[in-house]
Amino acid sequence: MKPKSKELRSIAPKITSEAADWYAKMFQTLNAGATFVLDAFPTFYSQTLSEMRGIFSRGELCMIMDVLNGHGTLLLAFGTSSGLIGQHINLSIADSFDLYPGQYQDKWDIPDAQDFMRRLSERSRWQLVCLEIWAAGFWEQHESITPDEYCKDLL
Repeated sequence: MKPKSKELRSIAPKITSEAADWYAKMFQTLNAGATFVLDAFPTFYSQTLSEMRGIFSRGELCMIMDVLNGHGTLLLAFGTSSGLIGQHINLSIADSFDLYPGQYQDKWDIPDAQDFMRRLSERSRWQLVCLEIWAAGFWEQHESITPDEYCKDLL
């Protein structure tokens, strides 16, 4: 059986000089490294989300999406250079509980905010990065999918 050929597309992302130096050091060439990482990312992202399946309730996932509404814009504005990628989620959720006591718990049926925060804090930074990207992804396609449909793969 002949393997399916994959169409290759040229893109031109901009990266920091530190990242460019790292790719050039770790791979045969800068472009080879960037190509490998960009091509592999969707697989690792999907696998990471699968590993988190069942950790959060529907309400908790909806709260993450709600609180991080507009976060995709932050990702684009700051990229990874802010040093906060993977840290927005814990800070934003904690702030929401502190600034609006009971509001998010009632809205999304979250009986124990401390337990939710504990489970978030137990995630690796990479898992939190993936959750941030996942939440931002909902707002990129929210007109074509309901929150329940979007959450189902993580329940």
